[in-house]
Amino acid sequence: MEVPPTILIVDDEPLPRLLVRQTLLGGEFAVMEATNGAEALLLSMAHQPALVLMDGSMPGLSGFETVEQMRRDSLTMPVLLLTCYSDVEHRVRGLDAGADDYLVKPFDARELIARVRALLRRAQVQAAILPPKQEARVIQLGQAVIDLEAKRAEMNGALLALTKTEFAILECLASAQGRPVTREQLLRAVWGYGADSNTRTVETHVWRLRKKIGDTGDTAGTVQSRSGIGYSLSAEAFPAVSAAAK
Repeated sequence: MEVPPTILIVDDEPLPRLLVRQTLLGGEFAVMEATNGAEALLLSMAHQPALVLMDGSMPGLSGFETVEQMRRDSLTMPVLLLTCYSDVEHRVRGLDAGADDYLVKPFDARELIARVRALLRRAQVQAAILPPKQEARVIQLGQAVIDLEAKRAEMNGALLALTKTEFAILECLASAQGRPVTREQLLRAVWGYGADSNTRTVETHVWRLRKKIGDTGDTAGTVQSRSGIGYSLSAEAFPAVSAAAK
């Protein structure tokens, strides 16, 4: 059975997210959701959705700014910008930011599905023409070498038994390229929990991960705690490990 394309919906307002989600599910797409630009960047890097539906007017990092950052981060999936502004200036701003298409609210559900399918067809054609970009998805955490693509970890030449969840945490942190990832973002990206969850599972899994890689530090470790914010990887984690990437 063919796996449906995953669409990431990015909107800070619950009702528009609900309406778009219902429309996409009716069109037989899989759906992910983000409530702000920072979360959209994290989910886009970690999960590589087939397409992003981006609200243009969000507090903090706006949809326009989020698209710009996506392109700077070499995220090439198509982006359909959804906004209530219909003037030429805003349309040009969205396209200049890196969006592939622009749809003005309110819109007909049939047009949204048609635009999504058209963008996905275009992306398939481009993927068939352009050679795939080769990226080494290998990070160094102290003495541990983590291959995120192969889901394989070694320490001093010996295999390291990381769980699927621990790899997912590392993938989220690595995708952020040193930027802090909040506890709420990890809960949503790895476990699918809402931001209001009181579970301590993030702290427990990060503690176990640190123990396995021999990272006994806190703010000075390779998996760093950012007080009042969340977690990040140290800069030393990102230089390519050529031997592991070959």
